Amino acid sequence: MCRCAGVTFAFTWVSMSQYTAISVPTVSLATVQGIIHGVYFGLGNGIGHLFGGLAIDAYGAPATFYAASLFVVLWFIIFLVCQKVCQLTVIIYS
Repeated sequence: MCRCAGVTFAFTWVSMSQYTAISVPTVSLATVQGIIHGVYFGLGNGIGHLFGGLAIDAYGAPATFYAASLFVVLWFIIFLVCQKVCQLTVIIYS
């Protein structure tokens, strides 16, 4: 499981950095990457550890793991549906 976490983290971080480099002006690239870094590692990890710890205390580790797994699968399905429904139409002018 640790090997998978390392690979998925690397893919996530590279995709966030690449998307930022494409969609943000060069002048503010460092600022936006700093904000992403702070939100991902600071806010995201802090909230995840807080609520994860509370859930483990209340329901136990196995139940929290299964609930989190179910949440991830459901969120993935919602993501796929949104990607399918919200596709942008590209207009090419000649």
